[in-house]
Amino acid sequence: TTRPFEHAKLEAVVARAYHTTQKCQPPPQLLDTISANVSQYLQLCGASDPVSVEVVQDAVERALTALAPHEVGRHFIVYRNQRREKREANDGYCIEKIPDDVTTPWGPLGYVTYKRTYARALPDGSGTESFRQTVLRVLDASRRQLGVPFTVNELQQAYKDLMSLKGMVAGRFLWQLGTQTVDRLGLMSLQNC
Repeated sequence: TTRPFEHAKLEAVVARAYHTTQKCQPPPQLLDTISANVSQYLQLCGASDPVSVEVVQDAVERALTALAPHEVGRHFIVYRNQRREKREANDGYCIEKIPDDVTTPWGPLGYVTYKRTYARALPDGSGTESFRQTVLRVLDASRRQLGVPFTVNELQQAYKDLMSLKGMVAGRFLWQLGTQTVDRLGLMSLQNC
C-alpha cells in the first residue's frame, strides 16, 4: 500500500506509543528529531510520494529504537504488526472489487460440466454460482483457509488466469474451497484418495 507521507500521523503514532508506555507525552524535540530522521531515511531510500507504508514504518521503527526508550520502540513494533495484519486482511482483498472484465472461453461442454459439477448452490436458494462467483470464492478461500499470501497484483492475475481458463485449480478445490468442510478438516479434505 502506498500513501502520502504525513508528519502529523507520525507524531500521533509516537505520541500514542509514549502515552501508552511512559504515561506522558514525548518531548517536542524528540518528535522533531524522529520526524527529521524518518524524512532523511526516506530520501536516502529514494522513496517517492506516495510512499509504501512498510518503508515509512521501517523508518519510524529505526528512529524509535535508536532514539526513544525501549518500551516505546517495542510498543511501536507490536502496533506495526497489528496494523499490517489489518491492512492485509482489508487491503485490496475485497475480492468483489476485482473488475469483471474477463470473458471465459467456454467450449461446447465446459460450461455445462462446470455448472453440473462445481457450481455450489447460492445461500438464498435462487440457483447456483456463476463462474465468477466460484473463482472469487476459491481465491478468497485460498487466502483465508489455506493462508496463501496474495499481493493485490497476484490476486488480480490469478483471477484473470482462472477466468480465462489459462490455469485452473483442482476440481476438488473448485468444489470445496470456502466451505465449512475445509474449515473443519483443513487441507486434508482437499487431497485425493
